[in-house]
Amino acid sequence: MKRTAGGPLSGLSVLIVEDEFLIAVEAQRIVEEAGAASAWPVNSVDAARKHLANQSVDVVILDMRLGDGDSGGLMAELLACGTPFVIASGLAMTHSHAAVVVMKPYRDIDLVDAILATMASTRNS
Repeated sequence: MKRTAGGPLSGLSVLIVEDEFLIAVEAQRIVEEAGAASAWPVNSVDAARKHLANQSVDVVILDMRLGDGDSGGLMAELLACGTPFVIASGLAMTHSHAAVVVMKPYRDIDLVDAILATMASTRNS
């Protein structure tokens, strides 16, 4: 996958919590092409927790409905520790807990803009 040096996500480490393989790979491509230093797709809340316990990340892309259940508990943990995240969902979100939401299917620019918005709001908090 081609990384764009100096892209809008330059240097960021991104955790992608998504159980649909093709969507996860596409999200990985998008963030890497936008300059992310690293992008790790995981397919479950447990895998995300293990990753976060061993590796720091700058931002998380979080699908709310995963094969192993709802990711609401993980979202609460991310909020509690101040880790920025974007909710990527195919479901209409009635409340977002002040999170940036990008609706699936999303365009490359929509996902990148959502990440930039959540990073900006975290810096301004």
